[in-house]
Amino acid sequence: MGLLTSPTAGGSSKKFANILIKWEPVVSPLLYIAGIIWFLALAYHPYNAGTYFSENALLPGLVTNEFSDGSELARLLKALEAEAADHPDTVPHPWIRAQFRQLGLQVYPHNFTLRYPLGNGSVFHGENTYAVLRAPRSGSTEALVLSAPYRRPGAPHPPNHAAVAMLVALAKYFRRQVYWAKDIVFLVTEHEQLGVAAWLSAYHQQPVGHGLLDAGDLPGRAGSIQAAINLEVESATVSHVDVLVEGLNGQLPNLDLVKMAHWICHQEHIQHTTQGRADHPRPHSEAGYRHSLQTLLHMMASQAAGTPTGNHGHYLRSVAPVEGNHGHYLRYGIQAVTLRALDDRSMPGPRSGLSHLARVLEGMFRSLNNLLERFHQSFFFYLMPATGRYISIGLYMPPFALVAIGIVLRALTCWLRLPDTDDSEGRQQEAEGAESDGKKGGNACDRPSEPCVLPCVLAPHALGAVTLAGLVPLTQLLAAAGWPTERAVFAGLLTVSVGSLLLPAITSRRSALSESGRLLLRCVTLIELGLLVFTAALFNISLALIVTTLYTPVALSARYYSSAPARLLASLCLLLVHPFTLQLAAVALGAPALAWRAVLAADQRALAVALVDSLVYGARLLDVACTVLLPLWLQMWTLVHCG
Repeated sequence: MGLLTSPTAGGSSKKFANILIKWEPVVSPLLYIAGIIWFLALAYHPYNAGTYFSENALLPGLVTNEFSDGSELARLLKALEAEAADHPDTVPHPWIRAQFRQLGLQVYPHNFTLRYPLGNGSVFHGENTYAVLRAPRSGSTEALVLSAPYRRPGAPHPPNHAAVAMLVALAKYFRRQVYWAKDIVFLVTEHEQLGVAAWLSAYHQQPVGHGLLDAGDLPGRAGSIQAAINLEVESATVSHVDVLVEGLNGQLPNLDLVKMAHWICHQEHIQHTTQGRADHPRPHSEAGYRHSLQTLLHMMASQAAGTPTGNHGHYLRSVAPVEGNHGHYLRYGIQAVTLRALDDRSMPGPRSGLSHLARVLEGMFRSLNNLLERFHQSFFFYLMPATGRYISIGLYMPPFALVAIGIVLRALTCWLRLPDTDDSEGRQQEAEGAESDGKKGGNACDRPSEPCVLPCVLAPHALGAVTLAGLVPLTQLLAAAGWPTERAVFAGLLTVSVGSLLLPAITSRRSALSESGRLLLRCVTLIELGLLVFTAALFNISLALIVTTLYTPVALSARYYSSAPARLLASLCLLLVHPFTLQLAAVALGAPALAWRAVLAADQRALAVALVDSLVYGARLLDVACTVLLPLWLQMWTLVHCG
């Protein structure tokens, strides 16, 4: 080793190494605890910042909303509900297109096909309808999108007829205005976010997933899309509007757009929430802090999942989530949010009608119409403990660094404790010279000074890659034998998880690694874990912090214990943070009142949905769990059991 990394090199380097080796076991846990306390304190009102508009061109405060045609909106809603009752098994595209054509808009159909990746190769067909209002004051170079999913009667999702009727009513109102400088696209999608993903893929002519989704072609286009609003309205009476922000793989829209949605809701006297939670009336109090912290943790859980906000339903065999259809806009650089209007009887305060919600949308589109360029100011990396508060990347990165820095310090300590190759070089050359010519081609792992740790690193990663690649063929094989899709995915992952516990005995030719081999394996494992969490923190801080918080204590203590009770305790701690166990725990925590059998069934569905999201939409959580997190866990398991 070089002088800077060798504890036996002498001088200041040796003094630094000795100090680090002596104090790191104490410093790393203290920094970990301090980082967690610091991060939790950021939810307290004085320690975070209030949202504000960085893009002055939006001018939301100068917009006077004028929509007042509530009777027309009610008529359209009644007509659509009658049409849906007459055709319960289909989407009333003819009625929707007829309404748009009567307004003089350019109306187009869009057909797409999905080859379901699991099961027996089922094929699903879908159709979208979209209409384009051409801007009278520009050359169709820029566009805005207002979208709403159509939900058939009897579907497991809440009805969304009011949102579709509002699209038509707003199109009629917008058609009469002359101030539009951007095209406006009114999009009605089928199959929830699958329809949105297909439409965007066709609009930008970019394939999605693994070739399973045939997005088709669009007969007409508007300008370059700058922003999009997805609308979900469950009732004609609105108690509050929940602003959903989390997108695919943890992406978030520009904070100016989120601020604008909350601002205009406040301006129209409509209650607005984030994560389904209203702001606490006394944010400086202890109860207010707990409320803000819970809101923050809710957002982090949603962002860490890596899928657009919303629970996953059963429509199309769990292909599409119930809500959060804005999530796929973000992957194309289109800033988007979902406004979900609810009528919650437990929510205090006055109720609003659909006209109030229509004025909110009018104000948002008029503000977006003022944009001179794409969203580029404000924040794209933030967390929100309340509707009007945010924690920027400059605030949450320092405490995260404290939580994770122990991984780096422990890796450096393990490196410094390795035997110095310069001191052992002479002894190794003498040993090699004493060997016979027939042994010169022997395995390097037979030499005591060169521990055989390479299989302990390569084998877990190979197993992770094989697991991810083999899930689909295994699921299809079991489905052909009559297994349900969810159970097949669950059984495959459970088999891999249980079988991988035997990996230490398979990868090690001998029953134990040498002391230097265990140090080297610990060093490699800690470095890889550090690379994972620090890289993930740059695009999904919630996922990075959750993984760091759970894995840092286990990684710091992962080593071989000569005492059987200590080794058993270390094994139990590792089993508690196994990726498969964490998935099951996450589902159980989300529904603590469910019976164990119901939790197990929900976990099976969640795993199947995660696989479909990865194949169809490009979600990366399952990929990371199989190819990075599972191998890291297996390396720590090897450390504990190869003594």
